[in-house]
Amino acid sequence: MSDVTQQPAPELGVQDLQVVLQVIELASTRGAFKGGELSAVGQIFDKINNFVTAFTKQAEEAAANEAQQEAAPAAGE
Repeated sequence: MSDVTQQPAPELGVQDLQVVLQVIELASTRGAFKGGELSAVGQIFDKINNFVTAFTKQAEEAAANEAQQEAAPAAGE
């Protein structure tokens, strides 16, 4: 038998990605990126931002649909 320790699965959430976006914005305003790096940084920023926006919109729509279903009377009542 071997002593295998299970490590927890890595976790990455939308809030983590929102923090990454804030870090990129802060680093950009402080001049942390060279001119030639800005397009690559901007591209990854846009990808993360689009993902977070789409995920947030989808989560809000799901919550609204759930609230509507809970508020609607059940059929036959």
